[in-house]
Amino acid sequence: WSSDVCSSDLKFFTLIDSVTEVDHKSALKAAQKMKENLQKVLSENQKIWCVGAIESEIISLKVMRCNDPDHSESSAQRKLDVCEKLAEDLKGTFFQDDTGLFLIHFHGVVLAKSKNAPAHVFDEFEKSLKSKKYKQWNKSDRQIQLKPLSESWATKTKTTESNLKHIANYITKGANDLKNGVVYLKYKTVFEDRKSTRLNSSHV
Repeated sequence: WSSDVCSSDLKFFTLIDSVTEVDHKSALKAAQKMKENLQKVLSENQKIWCVGAIESEIISLKVMRCNDPDHSESSAQRKLDVCEKLAEDLKGTFFQDDTGLFLIHFHGVVLAKSKNAPAHVFDEFEKSLKSKKYKQWNKSDRQIQLKPLSESWATKTKTTESNLKHIANYITKGANDLKNGVVYLKYKTVFEDRKSTRLNSSHV
């Protein structure tokens, strides 16, 4: 990180790829394919620099479906909608009725290597992700997210550096949730628990 990088040059990037049965070989195969496709997109967008990690999160559609639609967080419903749409890929297979699945996705940071028009660079990058070549990432709304860094947290101003530290901590946490600096495993029914991760306020 360099002190001359502005928050407007950076975006928090989340890419939801697919779901697989709870089998490490299937998850690794899906992650490898996602990596190859993401590298293709980056090669098409030379003004984008990206760093992040692919995560295989164990989800439970059964647990998510138990949320009351009228009272659950909107993020919980969005996560369920996305996961159920992606789970349609398992129809006709032995795993079509499984509710415990791997959710393959990417969290990271993208940098626009253009001081004059970073917004245009991000727009072109998003267009590439949404192109017909990458149908897997366009099966449901909100699979592709490019969010600005947050400007504050709990009434305190957040610097670009503190944003990046929190993001780095989140995407390398070694479990599927983080609360008060402690990692642990749980079924998460939302894309993000803002209170525990302390990431940017606009992230899903």
